[in-house]
Amino acid sequence: DSQKAGAGFTFSGALWKRGIGTVPLSSANEFIAAFDEHEGLYLGHMRAFETRPSREFLLNNLKFHPLAVEDALCQHERPGLQEFQDSLFLEATAIRPGEAEDQYSQVSFFLGKDYLVTVCIDDFPVAELLRDRWQDHPDEFGESPAYLLHSLLDEIVDDYFPATDSIQSRVEELEERIYGG
Repeated sequence: DSQKAGAGFTFSGALWKRGIGTVPLSSANEFIAAFDEHEGLYLGHMRAFETRPSREFLLNNLKFHPLAVEDALCQHERPGLQEFQDSLFLEATAIRPGEAEDQYSQVSFFLGKDYLVTVCIDDFPVAELLRDRWQDHPDEFGESPAYLLHSLLDEIVDDYFPATDSIQSRVEELEERIYGG
């Protein structure tokens, strides 16, 4: 499912075709070849370890806008949405609640009429879980990459609830200590 492309990133993907279903694309090269055909709905996920090879792949192979690619590979961009001629670029911050400390990861989304590609620098297991669910039950996700994006954003938002509950508990504890004498 995942291929270490060069030494700078890993990439995994899948393609959904009407009447055929979901087909895993086992390498970055296989994804590019299928992506160039535009014959279905594409879902790809990149984990970037090194900026230069990741940038080259996104620019040269997937033809994403240079400004969006720069933002996707920058560690501390604020959440935002940019519209380009034939695509949208969205950045969001995912949280992974931890035992001692929560971890935050920037996730970038490239959304086109027939694709959704996610890019992250840190680990983002939600993308792989969604890809697996999509492969097993594609009819639950419809034929729109926007629905896949919505599903990922929904998972990201859901992960914030345990963190906010933890903060609320700490605030209540501090209130008790302050007002309890």
